[in-house]
Parts: sequence; C-alpha cells; structure tokens
Amino acid sequence: MEKIFYILLIFLLLLSNLYTLNKYMKYKLRIKIIRKNKQIYKLPKCNFSEIDDIFAEMHTPLHISSSIISFIGKGDEMVEICDTSSWVLSVLSKKSFNIFEFGTYRGKTTYLMAKNSSKDTKIITITLPKNQIDTYKFEEGDNPKETENAINESLYESFSYISNLEEKKIEQIYQDSKLFDESKYLDYFDLVFIDGSHTYSYVSSDTEKSLKMIKKGGIIIWNNYIEDSDVFKYLNHIKKEKNINLKQIPNTALVFYKH
Repeated sequence: MEKIFYILLIFLLLLSNLYTLNKYMKYKLRIKIIRKNKQIYKLPKCNFSEIDDIFAEMHTPLHISSSIISFIGKGDEMVEICDTSSWVLSVLSKKSFNIFEFGTYRGKTTYLMAKNSSKDTKIITITLPKNQIDTYKFEEGDNPKETENAINESLYESFSYISNLEEKKIEQIYQDSKLFDESKYLDYFDLVFIDGSHTYSYVSSDTEKSLKMIKKGGIIIWNNYIEDSDVFKYLNHIKKEKNINLKQIPNTALVFYKH
C-alpha cells in the first residue's frame, strides 16, 4: 500500500512539473511575441555625402573654419536644435537660393540659413501669431502635448534675425500653415525645413505642401524625428506607404529627402 502511495505521489509531482513547464513555455512564447511586436521600425541612417555633394567639401561635421560656416552653438540662449543640426542647415543654405521654413519659433534657424546663404538668397518663414491661435486646427489623433508646444511657440514676436544684416533676405509670414496657399510656389524651393507644429496632422499637411514646393534636386529636412513622436510616426508611415526615400541624419533628430 505504501509503495502505491509513493508511486502516486511521484506521478502527481511529474504532472505538476509538466504543468509548470507548460506554463513557463507559454510565458516565454508570450514574452517573445511581445518583444517582436515592440520592435520599432526606424528610418535608415545616411552618410553626410548622401545628403548633398557639398558635404564632401566640409570634412568632419563641426570641425570646419568659421569663415566657411557660421552657426549659433551650444551655450546660446536661443538654442533649440543641436550643433550638428545647425551645421547641416548652415551647409545646405550655402547652395540654396530659395528657402522655405515651416515654424519660425525664435528665429534661430531662420537666422542660421540667412547668415550662411548668398546675398541673393530669399527665405520665407511661417509662424502662427498669437492673435490667430483660434485658427489652429487640432485634429483627432494629434499629440496634445505637441499641440500645447505649438501654441506656446506662437507667442514669440521678436526673432533672432531682427536688426541683423541678413534680415533683408527674410520674408516673415504670420499664418496657420494649414491655411498657407502653396500653389504659387510649385517646384520653386531649393530647401524646405519642416519644424512647425509637430502634431501628426500638421506634419502631414506641411509635408504635402513641401513635396509640391520643392524643385527637382531640392532637399526637404524634417526636425523632431524622435521615437514615439508624431513626426516619427508620420515619416515611418509615408516611407512604407509611399516608398519615399527618407533617411535619418546621424547624431540629429533630422530626416532628409532629396527630390
């Protein structure tokens, strides 16, 4: 009788171990599926020379003579993009005669592009003025925090380029970018910088307008390609859906497209 008892006990222990092992294997499989689903697609990164041939002349980023490129670096109270991003925009501005910027903010990047472009370059920059905040078109799915940021950025009325020699190159537009009529600028700009509202609907609208305004051989730059941002989601979407050749610029939150 005692022998039968021990046999049953061993059998029950085996069943218990099998049950535990089965649960563990299911858990491992579930974790594997979760990790697979959490793998985040990111745009491929480029070499600087892929952006434009002019970068081949500039050597290593930031290690260049101030007589070649001028930019506002770290430590300046107006900093909102990193030095490498500033450098990229400055270099591209050297060969751009018509530039459009979505999102003036404090005017730092507007000033950078004006400072580094030729005397004949024309820069148009658009910002939402504080007296038109009620025209801002928030849409379902837009990141509420980015909506708040966009509205806060519209409060600036004095820009970095004001009272500088480069100011004469710049045309400032005060308008919601969704209301901007791009039809008179088709195939016109050498460089478009998209750094306005970073909500999904605005990045989409600004991008669609930019693709119409950029000329053959021109370059579009987006800022704020950061994981989980609306810019990140939208650019990944159009890369997959429209097969547009988008690439990240190393050590920045920038993405570029050459038309």
